[in-house]
Amino acid sequence: MSISRIGRFLATSLSLVFLTTFLILYYSPKIVILLALALSLYSLFLTSIVVVVFSEDWREFNYEDLTTTAIFSSILYISNFFSTLLPSFIFYVIPFAAGLTFYLPASMLYGIYKKICRKRGSSFLLLVAYGFISMFFSPAIFWFPYFLAWGSMLELIDGDDYLCGIMFGLAGAGLAVDYMLVAWGYYRPVFIAIPAIIGDSLITLLGYKIGGEIGEELLKIIH
Repeated sequence: MSISRIGRFLATSLSLVFLTTFLILYYSPKIVILLALALSLYSLFLTSIVVVVFSEDWREFNYEDLTTTAIFSSILYISNFFSTLLPSFIFYVIPFAAGLTFYLPASMLYGIYKKICRKRGSSFLLLVAYGFISMFFSPAIFWFPYFLAWGSMLELIDGDDYLCGIMFGLAGAGLAVDYMLVAWGYYRPVFIAIPAIIGDSLITLLGYKIGGEIGEELLKIIH
């Protein structure tokens, strides 16, 4: 694991923590448009970096890669859909309920996907496809940069190890806190939001490791 890769992981993680803290501390309905602009610019900045850096790599994707991505992005949406059917009080009374009901199975799927599709740019492509599916069934254009930023954060650290598992939950949960706050006014204090994000990232580390092992077994069967 290179130092530069660890540096990218720390820089990306800290930038998200600082952004989340800033949005929570300065949140007010009176300036929500400015906060939404700041959040959108943050997401699009990450996306622009990934698009430029990996512009050549996406030409390497074949029909098998695209089909695999389409299948797994669809399953991710289905996983999220079923988690939303649970009674809302569960997410208030059970610690890390979102992590257990969505991020755990989602990270397992991501772990399997990364073993099957190892090409650079695959994480970004998966989350973009997931975003398009979500926008089709639940149109909310403001949320689309959420998927772009999530995929970008995963791609910036690249690789196929525990950092990917941690970042899957850190980026997914952290950005979700930001977008729910700005878009829906769903406010949680910093001392609750940040530990919850970290907890979700640890849950996704476990899910990613389990999914990776399943993916390894699937590869043996496929090949």
